[in-house]
Amino acid sequence: MAHLADLDLRTFFSLSPDRALHARVVRHLLSDCDECRRRAAEVAHELGLDTFLETEITEAETFLQAFPEIFRLSGLIEEEVRRAKVSFARLAPLSPGERLSALRKHGRYKKYGFALQVLDEADALVLKRSFKRAKELIHFSMAVADLLRIKVYGEGPIGDLRLRQHTTLANVRRVEEDFTGALESLGKAEDLRHLGIDPLEEARFLRVEAAFLYDLGEFERAAEASEERAELCRLVGDAHTQAKALIQESMILAQYDPETGLRKADEGLSLLNPVYSYPLVCGIFNRAFCLVQLHRAEEAASYLISHKEIIRKVIDPRREIHFLWLDAKIMRERKRYRDAEELLSYVALRFSETGMNQEMLLVHIDRIELRLDTGHWKSALNLARHLTPDLTKLGLRYDLLSMWATLQDALSSRQAVLDEVRDFFRRHWKIRKGSLSKTHLLLGDTN
Repeated sequence: MAHLADLDLRTFFSLSPDRALHARVVRHLLSDCDECRRRAAEVAHELGLDTFLETEITEAETFLQAFPEIFRLSGLIEEEVRRAKVSFARLAPLSPGERLSALRKHGRYKKYGFALQVLDEADALVLKRSFKRAKELIHFSMAVADLLRIKVYGEGPIGDLRLRQHTTLANVRRVEEDFTGALESLGKAEDLRHLGIDPLEEARFLRVEAAFLYDLGEFERAAEASEERAELCRLVGDAHTQAKALIQESMILAQYDPETGLRKADEGLSLLNPVYSYPLVCGIFNRAFCLVQLHRAEEAASYLISHKEIIRKVIDPRREIHFLWLDAKIMRERKRYRDAEELLSYVALRFSETGMNQEMLLVHIDRIELRLDTGHWKSALNLARHLTPDLTKLGLRYDLLSMWATLQDALSSRQAVLDEVRDFFRRHWKIRKGSLSKTHLLLGDTN
């Protein structure tokens, strides 16, 4: 993170109403940058603010009054976090009920830093797809927060903690496809997002909101949330998180505006520290996918080859299937139709075995499109009919099965509707169209 400029500090201490600058300066001064803390004290002294404060209360002035207290609190929480791993190790083997009992009995667990550590442990469990245990820990962290003293930690930091708790719970529910529960948690987080003082907790909320909206096929609103996240990170000077936000935005835009998605991917990759390999590989995939969408397959192929080593080292089995899907798309652009067909069939099987049924269906649509590219309308229709019984066995909703029937009718009369059908399955797979209105209400869309 770059050091603060003297102009930034002087503007900040002049009680400027610029919220973005205020958030960036506060965030930086709460970090471990001793040089900027020393310079801030010098600027405050030069301006006479260490001995005199205006009587009108503003956000900046409130911060000045609490300057030493905020530094003390930052150090306190850092020390609590350092000790929290040992505290968590004591409670990890216990049942949820036993943990709550220990929490009520022992003051050493009633710490802000301990609540953060519990959330970190929950995040680790989500990566292992251990959702039940992750939710148990999130609720335990909430129980810890209920016992924290506002006089010790302050309303702002506790607001940040509660925002992170509900955001984390929303993400767990989203990943396990409990969209009703995720929507409820995001609604609670929305109510909390402006009560805290850490802009990066608000950015964390926007990341999960964008992912949730993407899952529901609301790509335009998802992109808006991700763009807001990237801008917030830029304002507070966190280039790494800004890079990840831009990479997320590129993934969303690739679904309907690949040209802009490509630009966002390039911007994000230019800011990303390459030591963070998983975000890097995600960015590489998004960039290549946008290139394919723009019919620049040769460029995409060369780009993937130039990064094959890092891709091979980092990708997990699920991400590997997506890269294979991308390879098949490149083969199709190169008019290697037989190779593309064989690889697409294999990819569809892999998705089916993993339970990724939406992706499987989209791959089959690519197979149908491949037949249309070569003028084989009857073969495309036969493939669609052949797949119908398997899709019916999945228990798909009526509107999805109806769209599949519409596709077959269009193929039989040689109508080109594949783009519209693909877009429908992308946008409406995970929730009924009529249920989407609730997301507008709970996630702050009043238009």
